[in-house]
This record gives sequence, structure tokens and C-alpha cells, in this order.
Amino acid sequence: MKRRIPAALVCALAMGLIAFSAAPAAPPCGCAQSPVVPQSPDYPSMYRNYLRTLLDGKYAEGWNCTAAGSRRTIARLIASGTLGRYTEEQILESLETDSNRMRSGFFEYFVRAAALRDFLDAGTFVLRSAGPDGAVVAITLGQERRDFGIVREHGVFKFDFFSDLLR
Repeated sequence: MKRRIPAALVCALAMGLIAFSAAPAAPPCGCAQSPVVPQSPDYPSMYRNYLRTLLDGKYAEGWNCTAAGSRRTIARLIASGTLGRYTEEQILESLETDSNRMRSGFFEYFVRAAALRDFLDAGTFVLRSAGPDGAVVAITLGQERRDFGIVREHGVFKFDFFSDLLR
């Protein structure tokens, strides 16, 4: 009887640890992974965190927080440069899985080419509008102001940065 109690206790602890470690952690990129969102989220800070995630090289987390429209925009952009050798769907699949470092390579190039650090350091982020399914954050750098969307997809906020950037 003495052996069953410790064995049962060890099993219960192991099951608890497995369940706890399987719970998804909120990514630092700023997208809310839970459908339960604070009454007034700080959308400008969420956008800064998303861009900082890319700047920090956390490309898988950044991709997870990128809206479907922006994912398609990136795939379309890359596919157009292949002169028809690859379709948008093939590129999107490579981006999703990061095969041949497609996603990592794109984000590395983007971070350098867009001078993302300057964008974060010198840009001002201001909430323009917000609703239950998203928000618009105005980002101003110098004299240029652009609106960037945050959309709710499947109950989770995602960033439509690349669609808005190329609009």
C-alpha cells in the first residue's frame, strides 16, 4: 500500500506537468492568443511588440501573429519574383513550414531592408480606431503616416502589417 501512494502521486504530478507544459504560452509578439481580451487593449504597444519580435529574430512567433492577408501578400510578392516557377500556394506552404528557410530568409531581408530598428525607435504609434474585431494603428515616421490594421482571426488578434505596408 505504501508503494501505491507515491506511484499515484508521481503519476498525478507528471500528468499535471504535461498538461501545464502543453498549454500555449502567449507569444511576446503582442497578439492575444486567447479569445478573452482585456476591455481596452493597448493596440499601439501590441504593434510595437510585434515589430520588436521580428527585429529580435523570433520569426516563427512573428509569423504566428501575422494575419492571413499579410501571409498571402508575402507569398504573392515572393512568387512574383520566381517568374512562374513557383505558385503563391507553394510559396505560402514554404513560408508556413519555413522549408529552405523561406520564412526566416524573408524576415531577415525585411528587417535589414526596412531599417526596422529606426522604424521602432523613431516612429510614433497612435491608435486611430478600435472595435471588437480589430483596430487601426497609425504609425508615423518623419512626415509619413500610414495606417496598419490589427484583425481578429479565429478569436485571436493578428497583425495585417504587410498587406497595409504594400497598399
